[in-house]
Amino acid sequence: YSNPGETVLDPFAGIGSTGHVALQHGRKFIGIELKPSYFDIAAHNLDMATVSMTQTLFDLNAVSVPAGA
Repeated sequence: YSNPGETVLDPFAGIGSTGHVALQHGRKFIGIELKPSYFDIAAHNLDMATVSMTQTLFDLNAVSVPAGA
């Protein structure tokens, strides 16, 4: 449980699903992930979460998906 504006810590961030939801609900997020491939996917997912807060569905066509995702 957290309040808007607080920070959510996920020591096993995986593909960033916790961070994605945290950002969408007005929280800050710190994630830790050791596996580089998961980190890359998480970084993309978190970028998408921040983009989706400011853009419409039609604007998302301009966002590219990283190779291997």
